[in-house]
Amino acid sequence: VGSWLDRQLDPASIDDASCELRCAAVDLTHVPDDLVFELRPEEIERQLVALTLIRAAHSQRRVLERMVHAWGDHFHIAIGKSLCQHLLVVHERQALRPHALGRFRDLLRAVLLSPAMLVYLDGRDNDAGPGHIANENHARELLELHTLGADGGYSQHDVMDAARALSGWTVAE
Repeated sequence: VGSWLDRQLDPASIDDASCELRCAAVDLTHVPDDLVFELRPEEIERQLVALTLIRAAHSQRRVLERMVHAWGDHFHIAIGKSLCQHLLVVHERQALRPHALGRFRDLLRAVLLSPAMLVYLDGRDNDAGPGHIANENHARELLELHTLGADGGYSQHDVMDAARALSGWTVAE
C-alpha cells in the first residue's frame, strides 16, 4: 500500500495517457482560458460533468482526482451564479488541480485569488464606499467556511480585518 500511495502522491509519475486521450475528446479541454466565455453556459456545464465522470472512471491518478473533487466541494462555487459556469473551468485549471496535493496554504491563496471565487462571493460587486469595506462576504466565507468553521473563535472584528486585507481584489469584466 505504501508504494501505491507514494506513487499517487506524485501524479506526474503515473502514466495516465488513456484517461488523457478520453478527456481530449471533450472540446473544453482544448479551449484556452481566455476563450472560455465564447462557449454557451449549458455546454460548459455538460462538458465539465463529462470530464469529471471520465476522470473518475478512467484516471490512474486516483488520489489526485479525489482531492480535486474534495477541494472543489470544500471551496464550493455554484455553477448557476452569474459567470461562475465559465470561470469554473479556469478555477479548476489554475486553483484546484495544481494545488490539490500540495500545501493547504498555497491552495487557499489560489482559491482566494480565483476570479470564480471572487464572482461567487460578490467580490466584483463590492463597493468600498464610505462606511463600507469591500470583500466582507469573501472574508467571512474565508473564516467561516474555508478555514476556521462557524464556531472558529473569530469575531466580527476579525472578519473586518480580513476584509481589509482582501480589499482591492476584484474581477474586471
